[in-house]
Amino acid sequence: MGDVLISGAAASPRRDAFDRLTFLGWAWGLAAIVVGMALSFFAFGYAVTYWRNADMDFMVIYNALAMNDGKPQHFFDHTAYLTILTVKYWFGLLHGLGLLDAWSLSSMPPSSDIAAFDAAMTQAVRAGRILVFLVAGGSVLAFAALMRVIVRDWRIALLATLALAFSGGIAVHSRILRSELVAALPVIFALLILIIAGRRASLL
Repeated sequence: MGDVLISGAAASPRRDAFDRLTFLGWAWGLAAIVVGMALSFFAFGYAVTYWRNADMDFMVIYNALAMNDGKPQHFFDHTAYLTILTVKYWFGLLHGLGLLDAWSLSSMPPSSDIAAFDAAMTQAVRAGRILVFLVAGGSVLAFAALMRVIVRDWRIALLATLALAFSGGIAVHSRILRSELVAALPVIFALLILIIAGRRASLL
């Protein structure tokens, strides 16, 4: 009887801590990470009043609104210039789809009409926040794909993706129109691609 139990235990696959942490598998694990990011975003980012993170949100959105009106924009040499351009075209796309009314300076109501101005700014800021969330989510998925190539064990790649997705940097920059996320992640991706290329390189 004891021999049967021992042989049965040996025949069953050995499970470790990684198996318990990644029980959903690769695809469902990534889906759970994205859903978790979305829940965090809508609870603590999208629903926050538009002036809560006004330091960069206002600067980026004002310039995007001005450029959509054909007016010159400020901060041309600012590191967030790519973010400004992205928000500009994003606003234009949403307006073309009929999803955003306040997409340019001329479409904004006067600040003397407090209720209308607050509603328009809320609409514009939330549209911008959705864009940065999409950028953050896409960046996390790109990181996951690169880590899956680098790390032989997909469970480690999934846990690394989980750590990145719920890090303070991603959590903050998926809710605010800042430039650090757009600037930093391409550098990280370039490093990961170099690691992949180095591993596959040969002397021939």
